[in-house]
Amino acid sequence: MYKSTQKTHGIPIAIKLTFTLNNLLMRKFLASLIFLITIASIYAQGDIENSRYSSFYKDSTYQILGDVVNVRLNPGIEEKVIYKLNIGEDVRVLEDTQIQFTLGGYTANWYKVVYKNNQDKREEGYVWGGMIAIQAIESSTEKGLYFMYGASSSEQTEYREKVTVVVKVCKHNKEISKLEIPAEGGLSTYSYTESLGNKRIEGIKEVLKIHFSDEYCGGVFADAYLFWNGTNFIHAMTLNEGFDAPYYNTNQFLFPSDKNGNKKGYIINKMESGYYNDHNKNIITEKRIILYKWNGSEMVKVSGK
Repeated sequence: MYKSTQKTHGIPIAIKLTFTLNNLLMRKFLASLIFLITIASIYAQGDIENSRYSSFYKDSTYQILGDVVNVRLNPGIEEKVIYKLNIGEDVRVLEDTQIQFTLGGYTANWYKVVYKNNQDKREEGYVWGGMIAIQAIESSTEKGLYFMYGASSSEQTEYREKVTVVVKVCKHNKEISKLEIPAEGGLSTYSYTESLGNKRIEGIKEVLKIHFSDEYCGGVFADAYLFWNGTNFIHAMTLNEGFDAPYYNTNQFLFPSDKNGNKKGYIINKMESGYYNDHNKNIITEKRIILYKWNGSEMVKVSGK
């Protein structure tokens, strides 16, 4: 089984917004700095078409996203199949061939990889990048259970790219569940996922958060929350925030297990809008709180607007 140390593309980012808005400018500065560093890293490693969903780097180890994936003798959909890899198995990238293939409107390169066959012997072959996970993490509540995700399709509209992300659950290299959700931003948008535990939500074993960020003022900054009940993933909600100096909009959940969370099991959605004036004073223009209750299948609004 693969190691869970391979977490993300590029440079891991841990931007955690709070409602202490006096630190907002510092957070923006750090986000901008990390963005510049990340962009430098991308170009240094030869990112193709600036897509963070289909760029895998030489000598890095990733995991197979497809349920059963063909390894081919040469790069190309018509080439001979020499082996089949199961979901979650490790591949180490040896080369980006720059040869592309498009499926479902989603384009990715073919990669030369090294893998272990069923006799634990290392072999080499070619795998299409659309079948490799961007990130894979082990469950924080169940040993041997893994969550992984990647792009499943993309579409260019008049104004922007529309990307669909597939999130899969596997155990012992067997797919046990999957869910497709709309991604925020486009193919160049940074993303990562993390497990939050069950957050003391009744009937939920794990909360998975996928963060999307364009890492510049005015860009996408959003979190998609997925609830795992042990059998299926449910897309609970996606919260979008906005930062375009001097204006800001924060939008966050407080779960029952969080500090200042609701002890009766309600999920609190806190929102705030405002701006910083010429004297760097925070001017709050709107505050809202919505209370939700998880009913086993969806978030039901209890109070607020």
